[in-house]
Amino acid sequence: MKTKLTIISIIVALLALLGWRFMATKQAEKDQSQAIKMSMAAQVDIINPFDTEVSSIIEAPGRVLAIDNAQVIARVPGMLLKQHFTDGQMVKKGDLLFTIDPTEYKIGYEKAKANLDSAKAKQYQAQKDFERAAELVKNDFISKSTYDQALATKDAANAGVKGAIAALNDAKRLLSYTTITAPIAGKISYPIVTEGNYLSSPNTVLTKIIGFDPIYVTYSVDSSLFNQLRNDEIIPNGKEKEPIKVQVTLPSGEIYEEMGQADFFDNNISQTTGSITLRGIFKNPKGILIPGDFVSVKVFSNKVLTRLAVPQASVLQDVQGKYLYTVDENNIAHRKNIVVDGQKGDNWLVVSGVTKEDKIISTGIIKVRDNLPVIVRNKAEQKEAAPEVKEEVKEETPEVANEEVKEETKEEIKE
Repeated sequence: MKTKLTIISIIVALLALLGWRFMATKQAEKDQSQAIKMSMAAQVDIINPFDTEVSSIIEAPGRVLAIDNAQVIARVPGMLLKQHFTDGQMVKKGDLLFTIDPTEYKIGYEKAKANLDSAKAKQYQAQKDFERAAELVKNDFISKSTYDQALATKDAANAGVKGAIAALNDAKRLLSYTTITAPIAGKISYPIVTEGNYLSSPNTVLTKIIGFDPIYVTYSVDSSLFNQLRNDEIIPNGKEKEPIKVQVTLPSGEIYEEMGQADFFDNNISQTTGSITLRGIFKNPKGILIPGDFVSVKVFSNKVLTRLAVPQASVLQDVQGKYLYTVDENNIAHRKNIVVDGQKGDNWLVVSGVTKEDKIISTGIIKVRDNLPVIVRNKAEQKEAAPEVKEEVKEETPEVANEEVKEETKEEIKE
């Protein structure tokens, strides 16, 4: 009987030992799996989406247009003696550009001046003759017809002076045309007619000048958006408290240093394109904007709106579109697809997909995987997940179990 009890006790002890080993192995495997997962978890920082103030913006292709554009022409025929500018230089209004041979026009001026002097002499003589005739006719010393003739001669002499003055002014005008000056300020082109050529007729084009400062940039917008753009204060109406700002991006991709102002929109919509033309005016002291060049235009509304934003660094993109990762209360990452509408600085403006209450991953996003845990470094911005409560398992070593079995065996042998 005692032998049976001893055998049963040994079997129970062995079963307990095997059960302990099984539980210990399972716990070790669980701990190891958890440790592997945590070692592979990405270390990240989190932030909340935030509000930012933005203005409505429209983008459109634009073209640079000169405010002033003038042809320099010769107004009298003659030999072109001198060019007084360097090709392509900036000129001011009134600067001397060309000289035409003035010799024949000086002669004409001197002749006209001499004719005026002669006419004035005749006028003086006719005036004196008339005054004498007026005295004589009173006493009937001369006939009435003689007096009338003296009056007519005086009137003709006066008219002759007026004609001579007009001829002199015309000769002076023609002489002045031999010096050709800049009609506007701007950048001058190359000469179409060079020195030494004879200008056989007036109105010969010699060169062109284009005004550079200030300068226009024209752009067009869809007519279907016209009213919305007016409400967003992107269309100028002349009543703005602040001017509507216009920004230009050059063909090189560089943003032009001067902000312009919207100053005009057309009075009709194009039947061909269905768009309406607008215009901005820019300072151009360095001549960077060149008439005829194509540029990109951004027009900024004066109406400020509040929009939800997230950092661009927290957003990824694949075939499904843009997305980011949020973190739940258990520090598990979840993919969220988002819709954006433009950007401000380094931030995307979000239309849908996340709210201000979401905690989004801002750094370490490359290693994040959907529905896997992450290690949040800046936990001050997030409530820490509640720690898992684990029941403590008392572990008995094999040596202790063997000692108990041995003691029981000794007691049974004594009995």
